[in-house]
Amino acid sequence: MNELTEAKALLAERKALAERTYEEKLNELKKDPVFDEAYRRLARLKFEIARREVYGLEKSDLEKEKEEAEKTVEKYFAEKGAKADGADYFCKKCNDTGYVGGKRCSCLEKLRVETALKNNPSLSSVPACLENIDFGFYGKNGDLYKKYAAFLHKKVVDGEIRYCTILGASGTGKTYLAATAAREALEKGRSASVVKSVVLNKIFLNYHCAPLEKKEEIWAKITDPDFLVVDDLGVESLLNNVTIQYLYELITERADKKTVITTNFDLKKLEDRYGQRIFSRLADKRLGAMILTQGEDYRLTDGKI
Repeated sequence: MNELTEAKALLAERKALAERTYEEKLNELKKDPVFDEAYRRLARLKFEIARREVYGLEKSDLEKEKEEAEKTVEKYFAEKGAKADGADYFCKKCNDTGYVGGKRCSCLEKLRVETALKNNPSLSSVPACLENIDFGFYGKNGDLYKKYAAFLHKKVVDGEIRYCTILGASGTGKTYLAATAAREALEKGRSASVVKSVVLNKIFLNYHCAPLEKKEEIWAKITDPDFLVVDDLGVESLLNNVTIQYLYELITERADKKTVITTNFDLKKLEDRYGQRIFSRLADKRLGAMILTQGEDYRLTDGKI
């Protein structure tokens, strides 16, 4: 279940709870004969007023009676801490349907993002967008990292680049940049996920060994996200007929989506390990880009762990 589907399910539960709560309070109120009579009278009056409007008939004589019935009904509902005009939905814009004018309501988007962050802890620990990164953390290389972030924002998140490989030594901020780019895409309405290469390799193996009816579900976990980060490529074991084969298939299948890869390898080692087919996809001048990060291990303090 992806984050949008999960968010819709949560919203549906919220809507059902609001409606169930309203119905329970209404049924309880109907046990009072004064309320029940006013509630029924109000329904009849609304129907008759609507009928007269259709036929262009006089209705002013019923308006005052309707107002009195409404006051009685509202008074009883107020005593129960409820509204008289229906369920008290959490979102007043969409009544917990998740959509307004055919577009996702902000409440559904909020739930979608919250669900994604819960399912992807690496996204919850980074800023909501690339421009919010504290570039002062990188010291003398701050301006350089600002350029990296600007490139990811303009060319990858919002641009036409499909594959971006971020290379560099351990601790130079590759994962942080990639995860923040994914978080920005998430905040802009797209699905996003971060997966460690070791975990990705296990997914490949699981897919390879799975029965035919299970394969689609397993593969969808890594092909469905609009924005996928494969973190620390190169630390995983190379499994015969699995790792390189399925990595190539994954990259190829994601040609219309965004894939960011981080690795400690340099260009030569990357090509040597994964072969020309994969390397040429990642280095494609039209759809691919590579960022070579610079600087010390920013995870260390004064040269010590």
